[in-house]
Amino acid sequence: IVYNVKESYYKVLYALQSKEVYAESIEQYQKQLAQAQAFYEEGLKPRINVTTAQTNLSNAEFNYIKAENEVRTAYSDLNSAVGIPEALDYQLADRLEFHEHEISLSAALEEAYASRPDLRGMTLKGSTAKEAVRLAKKDYWPELRAISGYGLGGREFPLNNSWSFGGEITLPVFNGLLTHNKIKEAKASLEVAELNEAVLKLNIFREVQKAHI
Repeated sequence: IVYNVKESYYKVLYALQSKEVYAESIEQYQKQLAQAQAFYEEGLKPRINVTTAQTNLSNAEFNYIKAENEVRTAYSDLNSAVGIPEALDYQLADRLEFHEHEISLSAALEEAYASRPDLRGMTLKGSTAKEAVRLAKKDYWPELRAISGYGLGGREFPLNNSWSFGGEITLPVFNGLLTHNKIKEAKASLEVAELNEAVLKLNIFREVQKAHI
């Protein structure tokens, strides 16, 4: 709920500031139209300049109307978020401001990598695939097992204690093809995981680079 209220609040600030920008653009285009009209009447500029200025002014007025509607929508969303959909008109005290933040491309890229859960998921898949390759290769190795036992024996009491110790080595003679296929499959999964991670990192790099320019 708190997040929705904050998001709606800043959307109102953004919509209000956009409305101000479009209002200022209307004033500028009105001045440009007046100037173009005066030059045309004096024979200094062609008629096309007047038409262009009129078109720019019309577009600015249209955008201003859209901005007004967006302000009303943003206020309605904010009222719903705080639980008072029928709230009266009111003004927000804050103003949306942007502050330039200097950050190097490498630092921005590092932060982007760290904040992307999809990249962390790709990295985890790569680690899992590497472990699968390692485990598959273990089937080539001989298996050594230690065996021990304890028992009681004899014809008379007390019985004699007896211990036995031994070892067993199993050589993977007949499963070589199966192990080869398992390793091949695991390596293929690893290559896919590494490729997907590389592609995702490249896309993130492009996004950060574009935003950093």
